[in-house]
Amino acid sequence: MSVYESIMQGLNEAIEYEKGNLEDDTSKLTNEDVSEVQTIEKE
Repeated sequence: MSVYESIMQGLNEAIEYEKGNLEDDTSKLTNEDVSEVQTIEKE
């Protein structure tokens, strides 16, 4: 795929997403509290 085709595909996907025709392709990440932080000391 050429650079032009890649850009056009991305733009078309963005337009379709804005129209509501595509679902978002995201993931949800969560962080847990760290009870103890360990560090490594360099000599």
